[in-house]
Amino acid sequence: VIAGHYHYDQDEGEIDGIRYLIMGSSGGVIKETDQHSAAQEIAMITISKNGIEEIQLQEIESKKDLEWTPRISMDRIQALSCMLDNLWQDETLYSENGKVYSLNGNGEFNLTEKIDLESLVNPIDLPIKLHISVSDDIYSNPYWLLDGKEISKDTITFEPAFRSGWANYSSVGNWFAPSSVWQVNIDNAKVSEQGSLQFKIYVSFEDTRKRELHKTVNYYIKQK
Repeated sequence: VIAGHYHYDQDEGEIDGIRYLIMGSSGGVIKETDQHSAAQEIAMITISKNGIEEIQLQEIESKKDLEWTPRISMDRIQALSCMLDNLWQDETLYSENGKVYSLNGNGEFNLTEKIDLESLVNPIDLPIKLHISVSDDIYSNPYWLLDGKEISKDTITFEPAFRSGWANYSSVGNWFAPSSVWQVNIDNAKVSEQGSLQFKIYVSFEDTRKRELHKTVNYYIKQK
């Protein structure tokens, strides 16, 4: 059985002697991952009277052979993708008179001098490595907050299930509001002039091979 829809390929294995495969995208939107975990692809199938003799997955432009990604690997990619999608809720910023503000829990506007990310967790059963790229001169002094300590490393490792309440391939969340795990100082006036903030986040882990997932996070600044 060969199906589609997911925008990534997936090998479901055999059920009652029947092989189940899911095709990836051949033109639609795909995740920012390593080539084997998501790519624009086609399948070349050799069929005889005995059934499928060979089924080969190829990247469209390079014709490079790709693996049929195991179901468990894509479940991990999906959970990490859901986790990264949660980052939209970590900052809501407002601008007035050349300054950037955020709302506190009492509904009051406070001048924003740093950005905090809370939604970064490890929702899978393997260690993950995270790296956040901030190359613009509006940012300074990025650091991780782990066990109450400031850690000035570019890349950090989260152990399995670290900070994660629940996770599957469609939802990742917590039973409580998590604390900040990464912070960076900002130049308030420059952020207001620019009108948005952008981070590039890289996540990687290893199972049958090294797998990578990238996410560009944008926080657009509203008028107060």
